[in-house]
Amino acid sequence: EVLASLDHPGIVALLDLLDDGDDVVLVMPYLAGGSLHDRVSAHGPLPPEEVRALADPLLDALAAAHRQGIV
Repeated sequence: EVLASLDHPGIVALLDLLDDGDDVVLVMPYLAGGSLHDRVSAHGPLPPEEVRALADPLLDALAAAHRQGIV
């Protein structure tokens, strides 16, 4: 419910939640590009300019979640 209530361009939308009793699956849109973990594993740490470019939108999304009461 909390994730579904978030509406921010930096937060991936929750499309559906499937609960079969043993597992819970969050259904979200596919985002191309891979994970930050995969990027760092393959190419090493990000250069400072890439970190700066990612930091503002990520921190904005985090602030939006905090405004909704998510810690």
